[in-house]
Amino acid sequence: MSRFEFRLASRDDDSDLRRLLSSCPMDGGLAVLLCREPSYFDAVEIDGETVQIVTVRDRDTQELIGMGSRAIQRRFVAGVPCNVGYLSGLRLLPEYHGRAGLLARGYRMFRELHDDGLARFYLTTIAASNVSAISLLTSGRAPLPTYRDAGLFYTYAAPPVTSTREASTVAIRTAELSDAPLIIDFLNDVASQREFSPVYALDELQSGAGRLHGLSIDSVLIAEVDGRLVGTLALWDQRSFKQSVVASYPWWLSWTRPLYNIVARRFGTTTLPAVGAPIDSRFAALFAVADDDIKAATALVNAGQQMLGRQGGSVLLFGMHELDPLLPVLTRMKARQYLTRLYLVHWDDYEPPSLRRWPAAPYLEIARL
Repeated sequence: MSRFEFRLASRDDDSDLRRLLSSCPMDGGLAVLLCREPSYFDAVEIDGETVQIVTVRDRDTQELIGMGSRAIQRRFVAGVPCNVGYLSGLRLLPEYHGRAGLLARGYRMFRELHDDGLARFYLTTIAASNVSAISLLTSGRAPLPTYRDAGLFYTYAAPPVTSTREASTVAIRTAELSDAPLIIDFLNDVASQREFSPVYALDELQSGAGRLHGLSIDSVLIAEVDGRLVGTLALWDQRSFKQSVVASYPWWLSWTRPLYNIVARRFGTTTLPAVGAPIDSRFAALFAVADDDIKAATALVNAGQQMLGRQGGSVLLFGMHELDPLLPVLTRMKARQYLTRLYLVHWDDYEPPSLRRWPAAPYLEIARL
C-alpha cells in the first residue's frame, strides 16, 4: 500500500484543509496566506456550481499534506453560456516539496474527474513571479495537461479616496433591491461580450447567497447617464469567510515598511499591514460598463474608492486582463500592481482555440479566483 492516500475531500476534512492553508503561504514578493475561516466548504461555495477538492494524506502521520481544487462554473464563451473549469488552490506542505510522484498522482486524479464531461477545458492563474511553478506545470510532462499561455492578468490594490478626481456627466448611486433584475440583465449582456465572464443569476444577487455569497445589494454601485444604466461595480467584502493574511515580507521591505507607510499615506496610496494581520480588503466585483465607456468606468472606480473609505477599508482589489480596453482606467490609479498569468488548460480530448481567435478580451471575476 502506498504511503500517500489521494481522495476527494468531504466536510469531515474541513479543519484539516484550513490548517493546510494556514501552513502554505503564497509567495509573490511578499508571502500571503489565503485562509478560509471559519469553514472551508462554506467559503468555496462562490467558486462554482460543482467544486471538488483533491487531497493527499500521509498515512504514516494521518496528516493532510496537499490539496488542489477543480471547480465548474457557468461562463460565456464566444457569447454563449457554457461550463468552464477552473483549477486552483494547489498546496503542498513545504517538507514534502520535491517528493517524486505526488504531483503526477494528483493530476491523474484530476484527469479521472475530468472524465465526467462537465467541462471541456479549464482556466487557471499563476503568479508571474512564480517561475518554478510555471516551468513545472507548462513542461508537458505526463500526466500533466497542456497549459497554454493566455496573457497577463493584472491585479491592482487601490487605496480609499475622499474626493472625485474630475467632473463627470456620469451619475453614480447605490443600488436597491428593486434594481436587481435590471442589474442582472445588464451584467449578462455586457458579460456575453467578454470571454470567460461569469453568468450571473438573479436569485443570488437578491439573496447574497450561492456564487455571490456575502455580497449585499447596497454594496453595488450603479452608473447612469440621462437615467440609463451604463455601468456597475460592487465592493464585495469576503472577510467573514475568506481572508488574506500577511505571512512575511522580504527582509528589505520588513525593515522599510514603517517609512514606506508614512510616505504611502502622504501620497494617498496603499499601506502595508503588519505581519500576521489580515488585509482589510474588498474585491471590485460585477465591474461592467456598456460600450467600454472610459468615462463611466473612471467614475465607477473613483466612486468605489470613495465607498471603500466610508466603509473603513484599506484596499480595493481590481483585476483585469491585459487585452481589456478598460485597463487604462486602472493604470492611472495610485495603486500597487501584481501580475499573474492566465492559462487555458486542457487534456488530449479537446483543444480550445488560441486566444487570438476568441472574439473578445477575457474577463475574470477577481473575487472568485
